[in-house]
Amino acid sequence: MIYKLPLKTRELLLLRFFADASMEEIATVQKCSIGTIKSRLFYGLEKLRKMTLTELR
Repeated sequence: MIYKLPLKTRELLLLRFFADASMEEIATVQKCSIGTIKSRLFYGLEKLRKMTLTELR
């Protein structure tokens, strides 16, 4: 299901939860601010949650 997310969001989630990268490390990789990473993380998880709920119905 994660493969359906946009590339930046997918990369962020993989780095954060599978590679255990810090917010600072992810911000460096994605060349943006920590605030942007936090926002993308929030919306990415929300989108993944909604996709999962839809799939389960």
